Amino acid sequence: MKYLSDADWKDFRKVEEHGQFSTDGFMDDEGLQRLIQESQKGHTETKAAQSDKDELVRHVVTRHPTEWSNQGIAQRYERVTKEDFGAQKLTQEQFQKLIRHIERQTFWEKVPGLPDARGVWHVHPIKFIEHLAKCMWLSKEELALVYPSTGSLAAATISHGTSEELREKYRAEINKCCFKYGLNSRLRMAHFFGQAAVESESLNRMLERSDGSQYEGRTDIGNITAGDGRKFKGRGIKQLTGRYNYAEYWSFRGWLKKGGDFDVGWEVKKKDGTNESKLLDRRISLIQT
Repeated sequence: MKYLSDADWKDFRKVEEHGQFSTDGFMDDEGLQRLIQESQKGHTETKAAQSDKDELVRHVVTRHPTEWSNQGIAQRYERVTKEDFGAQKLTQEQFQKLIRHIERQTFWEKVPGLPDARGVWHVHPIKFIEHLAKCMWLSKEELALVYPSTGSLAAATISHGTSEELREKYRAEINKCCFKYGLNSRLRMAHFFGQAAVESESLNRMLERSDGSQYEGRTDIGNITAGDGRKFKGRGIKQLTGRYNYAEYWSFRGWLKKGGDFDVGWEVKKKDGTNESKLLDRRISLIQT
């Protein structure tokens, strides 16, 4: 197991068992014990301190023998018969019952393709899934749930079907755009994809259907020259429209420089509440706008 980025797994610790207890069924590596002890320095055993300890352990990723193997059960659990196990020490009769119970639960050797039972990585299941859920990068299958291949006119569904080829054409740029511009919650992504479904017909139209003549003379969006309506009609996933908005987006991308380059659309005062962004020749531009 390798960490590809510590930023992706913040607060998680990797612990591998070593030494005399590395083959039994207990996770008691010195490194793990030290981790817990250091976290409790200066703390009394209050409810808050116990909560801190529990949270620390939930972030531990550890390697030790799996409890689901039928190999060496007696060896793995024999410590429960020793004096140092305290009041919970088992008699030999109780230990044999425990072994038979564990044997009935095992399955590891019955499932093909599983790793060596003697060294399996273990994680806290809830904390691990909770952490993975923070990943907002949409897979091929997940984007298909957002924009399915078959459209529907039923209420609360997407009316335009989107082909797999089209989804894959834009998927990487959609994910990059969401990451870059802080679409970092399911709610924000839902708003983004909902508007995009309406504006671009679920990625099917990155260029507005109409010829743009309805935007002729619209000085509120910077269309002050004949032909601007057709030139600057809606483009991109959010259908950027109007000369002013195009110029603002080009400036944002560094294709025009305010104060150096000049666009007459900037002479028109933009109305409050008007949006920004978009273009057609590059996928990232289509998704950003």
